[in-house]
Formats: sequence, C-alpha cells, structure tokens
Amino acid sequence: MSLSHLILGLLYRKPDSGYDLNKRFEQSVAHFWTTDQSQIYRTLYKLRDKGWVKDETVVQEGNPNKKVYSITEEGKESLVNWLQQPIEEELIIRDGATGQIFFGDVLEPEQIIHVQQQYIEKIQSKVDTYRAVEHAIFADV
Repeated sequence: MSLSHLILGLLYRKPDSGYDLNKRFEQSVAHFWTTDQSQIYRTLYKLRDKGWVKDETVVQEGNPNKKVYSITEEGKESLVNWLQQPIEEELIIRDGATGQIFFGDVLEPEQIIHVQQQYIEKIQSKVDTYRAVEHAIFADV
C-alpha cells in the first residue's frame, strides 16, 4: 500500500485542498495508515508531477487563496490498477501478544485471562471501527 494511492482514493471521492485532505485522512484512514500534513503535501506535489492529480487555485475573500487538488484520468487509472492488484501483505511473524499468551502459564489463571480479555476488547474495537467504515462507505449502496 502506498500513501500515493490512499490520497488518490480520497481525491477520487472528493477534490480537496491539502489542509482539508489531511483532516479527511485523519477522519477516515488514519486507523490503518499514519502520516502528517507535510507528507501529504510532498505526495500531492509528486502526484501532480506524474499527472495523476491537478490543482486549481481557489480565490477566497478574507482568507488566503488555496489550491484544490483533483484526480485526473491517469490518476484514476493508477488507482484502479492498484486496487486490482493481489493483496501481498506479509504475515506478521513477530507478535508480542501471542508471546504473552504462550508464556501465560507463569501467571495465575485469572491474571492471564484478564490480559486476554483486554486484548480481545482491543481487537473488538478494531472490528467495530472497520464495520463503521464499511457502513459509511456502503450506506448509500
């Protein structure tokens, strides 16, 4: 996965300024990909240089002018190509949580059960987040 393609995906849904794109990023994909505003701007410039996004200066009264970025046809092609690629994420080999459970017999049973219950709650929270995102994406479908 790349930041470029995540930005293309957000711009596919709605053109935006770098500042507003950063806010949307934080509200939508930040639970699985972290970045900062300067990375977003650097990536927008690279995407513009590739011809995958274009910018338009919007004149604002009482505020500085802003650049609004939108995806181009070439950018849509790149996004579609990326989305159609097989998912090739590697499995996590180092997993501290599994290590804690593996050596949990050092603790009293109620202690390791408590640790496991906290871990399950964290996982459930992630599942709830993914379901909320899915609902938001497909609410109008």
